[in-house]
Amino acid sequence: MRDLLKEAAASNNRSINAEIIARLSWSLETENVVAAANGDPEGQELFLDAITKLNMGMQQLLAKLEDAGAEDRARSGQKNTLERLDDE
Repeated sequence: MRDLLKEAAASNNRSINAEIIARLSWSLETENVVAAANGDPEGQELFLDAITKLNMGMQQLLAKLEDAGAEDRARSGQKNTLERLDDE
């Protein structure tokens, strides 16, 4: 099992401890989804909180990707400008 965790941690760019924490967190959140599906009000509230956090995380990730894309486009534009100046 340790070897499997080590491989998973490496592929997710995490330490083994961070991989264990992430997997335990996912497991506990999955239990909340099951509780919500079974009509447990507390489980439903936890599920909605998890979905809200996930949505916020996705929005932050999209913003970072957009920023990175803008930086790449700016660098590409600078490179093209320098190439044109070199050609002149």
